[in-house]
Amino acid sequence: MDTGEKNNILKKFQQEGLESYRSIVRFYEHNSVEIDALEFKDFFSVYIEYVDALYEIGAHHKFIKLADEVIELSVLNNVSFFEGKDVFEYFIYKKANALINIGLLDQAEKVALELLKIDSDNQRYRALVNKVYYSRRSVSRINMRMSGVVFIFISALVIPFDLFAFPAFGIEAPLVKLIQLTLFSIGLIYLAAAEVSSYFYSRNIVNEHIKRFRLEKNEE
Repeated sequence: MDTGEKNNILKKFQQEGLESYRSIVRFYEHNSVEIDALEFKDFFSVYIEYVDALYEIGAHHKFIKLADEVIELSVLNNVSFFEGKDVFEYFIYKKANALINIGLLDQAEKVALELLKIDSDNQRYRALVNKVYYSRRSVSRINMRMSGVVFIFISALVIPFDLFAFPAFGIEAPLVKLIQLTLFSIGLIYLAAAEVSSYFYSRNIVNEHIKRFRLEKNEE
């Protein structure tokens, strides 16, 4: 590709491609042949924008595949930082989030722990690993959530009985309100307990990993 063609495709990208994340994706996919023919630095600057845009529009499966390719290209071309980004950290971090978003928690755990092992003091990495474990749904926590929903649903069913059935049997309104409030409160308690247990479950596991990684570093 000669200089004029190169400048033309880069100018078009600046003018047409950067309007939104979706426009970046459209531009790259419509002009991939020309972009792939650019010198590495110019190609990589556009390609990074494209792969990043895939994540932002929710194309997580495609992003995960191409994020690995971006990292591989950066290693092969000895590019650790590009346009202010630590290429490995930036795309590995987003890859873990993408895996969480599509429910591949086992893979997300491996990627997130890889980052935490590199820097166990990094709060973003800690939060990422915590997010993985918080997203897991153990049987006990599912049951607690479902129990909470059932109690709240039953409390809502009391309303028509309060309006029509109970008065016919002479049941006092305050008693009905008390039953409804009790059922609703029990439901909220179950839901809150499920969230609190999820929080402490994930935090404890993250702390265990941090201790292990620090111990391994001290032994090196």
